[in-house]
Amino acid sequence: MNQKWITIEIEEKNNDHYLDWRNKMIFKPKEIAELGDYILFKNGIKGVVVKVNENSVIVHVTENMTKFGFEGNRTVVAHKNYKVIDA
Repeated sequence: MNQKWITIEIEEKNNDHYLDWRNKMIFKPKEIAELGDYILFKNGIKGVVVKVNENSVIVHVTENMTKFGFEGNRTVVAHKNYKVIDA
């Protein structure tokens, strides 16, 4: 099975400057994550999928480079709002 990989750079405005991650993220060409997949959402939050629902996934946040906080380090993310990444 041939898999295609997509490489992008991430940039986010934080306060009055830009945080520029020079390392590039590698995305798998999947639309819906599976249990245990790592995802990226809100331009800087990484997490691992702990449950897959019909329209969303429940994620354990592992890395947060934004100002957003998550109670218990878990959140719900709609399928359209994340990208599956290679851990």
